[in-house]
Amino acid sequence: MKVGAELLSVDESTIAQKMEALRLRLRACSSERAYQREAGRHLLAGDAGTTAMVKLRTLDGGEQTAALRRQSGPGVRPPGWAVPFELTRQHFVHFGRHPSGLGYIWIESFNGRDEIASEFDRALEALRDAPGLILDIRNNPGGFGQPRIVGRLLQKQMLVSISHIKGGRRHQDLLKHEDFLGPAGSWQYTGPIALLVNDVTGSAADLFACELRSAGRVVTVGTTTHGNLSGVGTFVVLPCGLVVRISDGYISDAKDRSIEVNGNGPDAMVEPGILDFLNGRDPVLDRAVRLLRK
Repeated sequence: MKVGAELLSVDESTIAQKMEALRLRLRACSSERAYQREAGRHLLAGDAGTTAMVKLRTLDGGEQTAALRRQSGPGVRPPGWAVPFELTRQHFVHFGRHPSGLGYIWIESFNGRDEIASEFDRALEALRDAPGLILDIRNNPGGFGQPRIVGRLLQKQMLVSISHIKGGRRHQDLLKHEDFLGPAGSWQYTGPIALLVNDVTGSAADLFACELRSAGRVVTVGTTTHGNLSGVGTFVVLPCGLVVRISDGYISDAKDRSIEVNGNGPDAMVEPGILDFLNGRDPVLDRAVRLLRK
């Protein structure tokens, strides 16, 4: 199999048929853009040990069939890029120093509370003298909001988001609330910051990007984030005993642009290709380094 071949069918279903059939399984997508991204990742998914029969259009225009044995089950996250320098690894937050001298902090997940903020504090302390900072939240699926981390990067109270929360019985009865964050910790990092994002960056990671962008504290590099930032859900118990969770609002940035569906757009659009991944290149990180060194 050669890089550049076009996938025509999987298990005798065309790609269009396969993408449509996946809608029954992939319901937690806030937009069609997000769904297409997730469905593309699941085209070859299946139980470990089973075989996917695929048909390809080769580079010379011919067709090729292949049997691909699945080595892992569905739901596996896409692999990340290996950074070309040493990292100090923790549970959620990993950090190191780029050969240029810039600091690098990779927040793998926000699926924790105080532990993540404490790990970030250790990373920031180690990189205190860095002339610039790269925050990498690509492939971060979210978890819990981290106002303490955002506060380590702010020098004053800033409007970081606007919440629109259900306030009445009618569909458009929404209360508008401005959300502010200010400095946190014994000191704050004041150097320039690049925030690396992609279309898997979602939920609390989307909120993190929204807050730092709204505060004007970062230049974002990569691709538009997932766009699944619904307001905290309310729970309703129906007479039959079923519990229904309903989103009771949405969140916008400081300019009142909804993050839900739209995501956080990057200041510098950089979309890695298959050849970048296969050859160990990370054009998003490289672009961030160039921007910060200016």
